[in-house]
Amino acid sequence: MTTPILSCVEEVALVSGLKLCRKVVHREPVIELIGVDPNRFAEIRSLGLINEQIDWKQRFFVPTDEETGVGVLTELLTRYPVMLRDVLADEEPTEVEPTELTPPQIVNLDEWFVPVATFEPTAESDPSAAEQAHYSYATGLLLRSFATAA
Repeated sequence: MTTPILSCVEEVALVSGLKLCRKVVHREPVIELIGVDPNRFAEIRSLGLINEQIDWKQRFFVPTDEETGVGVLTELLTRYPVMLRDVLADEEPTEVEPTELTPPQIVNLDEWFVPVATFEPTAESDPSAAEQAHYSYATGLLLRSFATAA
């Protein structure tokens, strides 16, 4: 006598956010693969899972006949192995000690502002009048934005 797959648990977490779950669909027991990203639909279909559109959603199922289903399930679990946390789920969860939070610090925003440097042309770089106007315009915008924020 063979034992049913997923006989002890209702769902098994796989890598990449996938889950195998026992469900009843159309009054038939099935194993459904949940969490399939639309970019992986073709890959999951190529593994042999049955694809149905139910309520405008793509759903994937392991074939129910034993011969095909075991092969598809083996190939799926080879590509997407079971997460380790499910293996350790039988153990009692360890409690995490709460850590003490550091008190909030008051920050002096005047110390965070950097004064705007004035552009002083050298003999080597003689900016045009348009460049000088752009720098003074940008400096004015910057100073106004700081003044309105305060």
